[in-house]
Amino acid sequence: MNRPIADAWCAMTQRAPEDILDTAVLGDDGAHRAYRIAAADGAYILERARKSVIYDPDVELRNIDRLQAHISKDVSNRPIRVRFPEEARHRDAMGLWRLFREPAAGMRPAPEAMGDAIGTWHAVFHGFDATTLEPAYPDPLDAARLFDRLLAASARDPSGRLEEVVPELDRLMGLKGWVLALPKGRLRALCAASGLRAPALERSGAQTTALFDPAGVLPGALACDFGAACLCCAETDALAAFVDRFLMHTAPLLDEAERAALPMAPRAAALTRAARHLLDVLTGHSRAGQDSLAEARGMLALADTFERHGDQIEAVLRASLQRYL
Repeated sequence: MNRPIADAWCAMTQRAPEDILDTAVLGDDGAHRAYRIAAADGAYILERARKSVIYDPDVELRNIDRLQAHISKDVSNRPIRVRFPEEARHRDAMGLWRLFREPAAGMRPAPEAMGDAIGTWHAVFHGFDATTLEPAYPDPLDAARLFDRLLAASARDPSGRLEEVVPELDRLMGLKGWVLALPKGRLRALCAASGLRAPALERSGAQTTALFDPAGVLPGALACDFGAACLCCAETDALAAFVDRFLMHTAPLLDEAERAALPMAPRAAALTRAARHLLDVLTGHSRAGQDSLAEARGMLALADTFERHGDQIEAVLRASLQRYL
């Protein structure tokens, strides 16, 4: 387990570093397929390495088999907890996530593959039973159907108590395994209709998943295990439009400006540095915003700054390029 993640886990669970019993790396074939497992309180977490951009499901399953074999040799009676984003099998739905992760490699999704990605993209996570490693939902679309049922139940219960919904949420977020899909607006609508907030959706313990700030700036922000934030759902229209503009237009200008070493006024230089920081976060080249909920909130504040100043950043960069190139 890398140090920032370990520190975040210890802070959230109020455990000492020595409580992290073991760390191992599995499945590293030299091509960005590294997986870390960490044992803490007898529960094992499989963390997909940050360098991983996209994976072959068959390779992933083989690595899970190796993980199972590794654990069974030493602690066969301890529970196993496995979770990772389902990317490869649902690339049409994961267009925005791939756009976040792959721009440096020039792997933009084709327009027909993207569709209205920022408007309809799903953040799909796949859950596994803690003892058998069998998928809790073999078809991730089951989760979208579940959210449809939750919204229907919300509409039938104007009181907001949602007796039908809460058991479904308990099952969805429970410890046996989970899958979560967040189409645009669906989580927001669910929270607005139900009156549910993060405390109602959280499950206790380090081996759970919570939805943080569901009615806030970024309702799709997820915090998964030991406080590690997974910011992967541009839910608000303003932020979605900003991310689209920034990645598609401003990022290439930043690259050109940096290559040309353009002289800039202090204000423009500061905005450019902040823009590069945000781009590094979005493309996975920086851990900022990923290691803790506090840093995640800091990233959201930074994104808000860019939403207000994005036009200025782009105008400054374009003017500089025209002047010096």
